[in-house]
Amino acid sequence: MQEKIYSIIVGSGRYIPTQRITNSDFNKHSFYEADGKPIKRPNE
Repeated sequence: MQEKIYSIIVGSGRYIPTQRITNSDFNKHSFYEADGKPIKRPNE
C-alpha cells in the first residue's frame, strides 16, 4: 500500500508593499541570462 501525501494550510495572508514599482521602471535596467550573458531584446 502506498503512503498518502497530503498538506494542511495553516494560515493565509496578504502583503501590500510600501513602494510601488511600475513596468516602466524596469526599462532602465539591464537583464541577464542564467549564464551571465546580457539578454539582447529591448526592454519594451
